[in-house]
Amino acid sequence: MQSDPRLYDSLRRVESTTVDDSSELAEVSSVEAVPRANRSSSGLTIFIPNWNYESVLPRALKGAFEAVSALQSEGFSGEILVIDDGSRDGSVKLLRTIQANYGREDLRVISLRKNYGQARVTNLALQIASHRYVLRLDADNQLVPQNVATFLRSSIETEASLLYGNVITLESGQIEEHKGIVSNMPATLYLTYTNYIDALCIMDAFDLMELGGYTRVNPYSPEDWEMNMHLVAHENLIVFVPLLMGYYHKGAQSASTELEGTDVGVKTIKRIYAQGGPRSWDKKRVGRIYYPKVGFLDEWDFEQT
Repeated sequence: MQSDPRLYDSLRRVESTTVDDSSELAEVSSVEAVPRANRSSSGLTIFIPNWNYESVLPRALKGAFEAVSALQSEGFSGEILVIDDGSRDGSVKLLRTIQANYGREDLRVISLRKNYGQARVTNLALQIASHRYVLRLDADNQLVPQNVATFLRSSIETEASLLYGNVITLESGQIEEHKGIVSNMPATLYLTYTNYIDALCIMDAFDLMELGGYTRVNPYSPEDWEMNMHLVAHENLIVFVPLLMGYYHKGAQSASTELEGTDVGVKTIKRIYAQGGPRSWDKKRVGRIYYPKVGFLDEWDFEQT
């Protein structure tokens, strides 16, 4: 097996994208930021952040591979970017094995030697993605491949800073009681009370980088909720497409499970974006609803039709 040139080339590709401990993520010489002029606006980077998710990573990758094939069948280009955030389990070995066995040119793997956190890793993805539009797919999420092209088309047509669709939450293979469907309504000021938009979304890398990227304002504050509120505060366009984007497989050790019952991070977000008090009663829409070939659904007067 050591003499197999495919294995050697694959391992060399992975090692060449290992970030040194002492390097700042935004300035690492081995992973250069992709200039705007070199980015495609007619393709999609599917970004998978991974931290000790060896057991579920194959499921996320399978959906991502199928999504790229579906994109290509509709005339779009696509790539998969996996950034391993200093995993201690067998994730990196698994990724190397996949590259060695399949040799896919559309799969890029970045292996960080220490853990930098979800926010910084997502910012790195926004900087080095080959495409303007980046779909964030957490390792415990699963895409609906045949719908990804519709979401990309919607992002291109609306020029949304962030675009999302329905996500079904599964626990032990069953739809979770009470929270079975998330990301099921447009952005409203109810976001100041709770975050109902899943991290599974398509981001405009240009827009998000101009706003400073993701940050954790508190170690227990979800960076995706903070970004949603950051976009609302800056009046950037957030678009909801009423179509199933994917599934969230909730486990006992999932990040959302760890944050449940911890209100310190929530209070920090509300302190920044809801100083007058959370507007749990306010359903004022601050995002829009869109579907290709139909347009913005919120422009329709349904009461008169």
